[in-house]
Amino acid sequence: MAIAKSFRSLAALVLCVLALTTTACATEYRVAVLAKGSPLRGSQGLALGPDGALYVGAISGQTIYKVDVATRAVEIVVEPPLGGADDLAVAADGTIVWTAIGDSAVRIRHPDGRVNDLAQGLLAVNGINFGPDGRLFVTQLFPPSKLFEIDLDGIEPPKFIMEVPGGLNGFEIDDDYILYGPLSDFGTAVRIDLNTKQQTVIGSGMVTAISANLLPDKSVVVLGYSTGKVFRIYPGNPEPELLVQLEGPLDNHAIAESGLIYVSRTADGEIVEINPDTTAVRVVIPGGFTGPGGISTVNVDGKEQLLVADLTGNRFVDTKSGAVSRVENFHSFLPRAAREYMGGASAGITGTWLYSTNAMINAVHVIDLETGKPEHTYKNVFSPYDLAVTASGEVIVAEFGLGRLLRLSRTAEGKHKKSVLAKGLKGPVGVALLGTTDVLVTETYTGVLSQVSLADGTVTRLLEGLEQPEGLAVTDDGKVIVAEVGAQRLIQFDPQSGTTETLVENLPIGATLWRTPAPAFLLTDVAIGRNGDIYLTADRTNDVLKISRSD
Repeated sequence: MAIAKSFRSLAALVLCVLALTTTACATEYRVAVLAKGSPLRGSQGLALGPDGALYVGAISGQTIYKVDVATRAVEIVVEPPLGGADDLAVAADGTIVWTAIGDSAVRIRHPDGRVNDLAQGLLAVNGINFGPDGRLFVTQLFPPSKLFEIDLDGIEPPKFIMEVPGGLNGFEIDDDYILYGPLSDFGTAVRIDLNTKQQTVIGSGMVTAISANLLPDKSVVVLGYSTGKVFRIYPGNPEPELLVQLEGPLDNHAIAESGLIYVSRTADGEIVEINPDTTAVRVVIPGGFTGPGGISTVNVDGKEQLLVADLTGNRFVDTKSGAVSRVENFHSFLPRAAREYMGGASAGITGTWLYSTNAMINAVHVIDLETGKPEHTYKNVFSPYDLAVTASGEVIVAEFGLGRLLRLSRTAEGKHKKSVLAKGLKGPVGVALLGTTDVLVTETYTGVLSQVSLADGTVTRLLEGLEQPEGLAVTDDGKVIVAEVGAQRLIQFDPQSGTTETLVENLPIGATLWRTPAPAFLLTDVAIGRNGDIYLTADRTNDVLKISRSD
């Protein structure tokens, strides 16, 4: 997938205002968007409202968006942290209900804007929809999957309806109380008479089938999560017809009265519209990064590339063209397994192995680049953020939760080894090598830039008084570029002279993120290109920025 390079000015002049030490005046810098992000922080659940707008849920973004499908305008309807919707439905009066899978809850937004929980304690709660008379139903994926009815007043506990083994996910209920839904584990679609609880398979052979909805002619549209396939099943014909092939993973879809189908491409935050009669596909919301975090420069087939850890998978970005490609795609696995690998904070490559940190689930994954599959997982690494790969192939990880730097390595026998390099740090986030003997780390709680010896873990404070420092990188002449997120600026520190200067201000950085610790949330990171250009992940806009001298 290629994302065209576009430019916009975010800052023009560099100001000599950083009162940390003697400050040197700087040249002017130009800020450009190298790789554009999606305006959505992910896209999962979809539902059309009575106003004709499309409502989009984003789990990691904890947000529910309202999208005008004609103008492509996007606005936030439910803000973080309450809007983390895996699936949602909209009633005729504008009431929105959704499954907050991360909180094991079912939530409601009333027409007056009030938000409250209708049910709690439903682990892996997923699909949600209204029946024809306004009754509300949800699915629970925790095996075996189950169907419940939810009290819209939030007084009565969830009412168990039936078990539907196989992973019943996004569904629709028609006027006769017939439920149409997918069974992800079996790759089938089923028809369930909710009055008699009789279940009938209406289509099979659809790998990771994840949502089902009815077209006006009563044919059923089913999405294949990992395959990107959109199927159509006609009444009485159990052989699904391939309607459209999209790039997966796909998460959910909604169908307008006109028959137009809206599909969420969750890994890229993209929404597309499909005309079922012509199979024409129109992009409503263009895809891109949905939460770029760690960034580093790597050599791929002789070309300089950026390795970017996005919320839904690691990406390569060509530093010249801005073209984006996936490093590996965990979404080829079943949905439950795939979600384990969402939320990458940083990534690095050593040999044929890719190391990927995940601050949401306290793990560091080791991925075989040749197969794209996980080879090992370091568990109980509490809120791991940035990492750096040494010349010997060891990986240094900032363990934010316990205030440590960890050293990950392999023994002569190829076994994985974890040891503590340094401890007593105050919220370590960013990591960068300083030559071959030391590593730099930002301590975001105290606003300190520290130097740590790779030999014995000795910690030396270099710079104090920063406002929430996060990602950093070292230039060829030994200067240190730091993303100072609390001040929304990029600074340069010279360890030799002790001077600092502000390079760019008013940067779109410092977004919040689901299940990650404050104040870091999503890592804002920095990388340096061969020609001295600076690259920055802008988590408020989901863009990857290129910062270069104007002269």
